[in-house]
Amino acid sequence: MEIQLQYGLCNRLQTIIGFFTYRKGLPLHAVWTPDAECPGKFEECFEKIPNLEILESKTSECIGDFYMFPYEDFRLSKQSYTDNFIRNHRIIRPTFETRKYIKTLNLQNCVGIHIRRTDFLPHVKNYLPNIVSQIDNNYFHNLINNILATNSQQKIYLATDNYETQNMFFSLFPKNIIFRKILPKESKEKRHTSIKDATIDLFCLIECKEFYGTKESSFSTFVENYRKNKI
Repeated sequence: MEIQLQYGLCNRLQTIIGFFTYRKGLPLHAVWTPDAECPGKFEECFEKIPNLEILESKTSECIGDFYMFPYEDFRLSKQSYTDNFIRNHRIIRPTFETRKYIKTLNLQNCVGIHIRRTDFLPHVKNYLPNIVSQIDNNYFHNLINNILATNSQQKIYLATDNYETQNMFFSLFPKNIIFRKILPKESKEKRHTSIKDATIDLFCLIECKEFYGTKESSFSTFVENYRKNKI
């Protein structure tokens, strides 16, 4: 079976996991074409997955373009599929170098927070206005205040895709907020972080003792699903 992957990093990863779950480990070909939404190759960041071949371009065998696995179209039981889908997040493993680097950060006692911005917030305001209050800056400001009310010394690993967001929360909580690198103030690219940086942030958040994400973000959803395997 051959599929074309679409959109951002975690849309692609969760599509791979979905079809891998459906195929039950049987051979799968996935077309991964770097573009503005996902500017990098799979093999740059992840270990090879058994029976998965990453292609650079589609062939006549491709069954379609996907940003998720449509389990209903394949007549699968939602509960049975979802359980296996979440379990199969373990097939996604960052490179040894990335795993080794993350261990040096000692994030086990940190709280992880992912704040998705750039093109996401305008999209939500247009199509999901009812959740704006659950993902805006006030929401995350209150969230961090509540965390620090319990432990004023708590370190918080912040992953975001936007300089203004990173700078604002660091300015508000300079003794608590930590991150790997300062994001560029300006970027002509659609994504302000590289696929490698995004992958490192992804698995840093998985490493943290607690996690709070951005509702409806595929990045946050991937972290939440992956962390369920740690329980």
